[in-house]
Amino acid sequence: MINDANDYLVSHGAEALAEFVRAAKLVRVDGLLRMSEVTDPPVIEAWLPGFPHWNGRVKLARSMLSVVTGQPGHGKTSLFAQIWYNILRTYNLAGVFGSFETRPKPHYQRMMRQVMFCTAEWKLTPEQIAKADTWIQDHTLWLVRPDRQPDLGWVLDAAEAAVVRHGAAVLQIDPWNRLIPDRGKFERETDFVSRALDRCLDFAKGMNVHVQIIAHPSKGEFAGRKHHPSLEDISGSKHWENKADQGFVVWRPSLFNGTERSTEAELYHLKARYSELGYLCRLKMKYDHNSGIFVSSDETEPKDDTARGMPGESHD
Repeated sequence: MINDANDYLVSHGAEALAEFVRAAKLVRVDGLLRMSEVTDPPVIEAWLPGFPHWNGRVKLARSMLSVVTGQPGHGKTSLFAQIWYNILRTYNLAGVFGSFETRPKPHYQRMMRQVMFCTAEWKLTPEQIAKADTWIQDHTLWLVRPDRQPDLGWVLDAAEAAVVRHGAAVLQIDPWNRLIPDRGKFERETDFVSRALDRCLDFAKGMNVHVQIIAHPSKGEFAGRKHHPSLEDISGSKHWENKADQGFVVWRPSLFNGTERSTEAELYHLKARYSELGYLCRLKMKYDHNSGIFVSSDETEPKDDTARGMPGESHD
């Protein structure tokens, strides 16, 4: 009985052992591949966010996880409500929204009505409101848990139903801190955040949807600073920056211009894992009170409604 190479050497000699080694075939190691064996990834078909003058600097796509932060009241929800409306309308998609801080009715509904017509809600006609509400009914779903105690597991289960039944392509969780954490008794916060973000990444890729999380920074001291927060400032872990495919910050340098409200705002694109998603940049904007939406304050801003809503779309 031959147990090892030494037994083979004693029984058959050195030349026979050498020939045996030369004739041996390598055992395949699971997961160790040559480049030619690596499967080509799906093509990233990026969505433009509806601001033509951004010139591709910011895009979003399926199978990605994006994280958005910024001080409360700086416009995170409003700006991305506008962006997601533009994307869903342009590409004829549906989205599911866990709007746990901004009420779906009347606040989110108002934002989408205004974006559709680039007009403040109080100026809209009954016909325009009916048209907007029909679109909202057909293209959006809302996560509203009766006991007001949503956790990530419940959100992902409900969102999966939205994907399978209604073809949802986007899941937004806003804000993260309103979820009830299913954190283990002895689990560190950074480990919990890492595990939760892994679940969101797996959901995004497995269900082929874009998952976006809006999360407040951990400290409220940025109002007196001259610079914006970063993804690292989100409570819990540096994993917010490490694991996201994209990272955004919405920042208002000043809340007041003398005694008047300041309308200036900035969108920072701080992370883009893939070139198909655009690149790091700062985009200057302002909030137009007459229309109730964000517009670019770039000097190249087109002077018609296509700059504020859908490219080439009539807002009759």
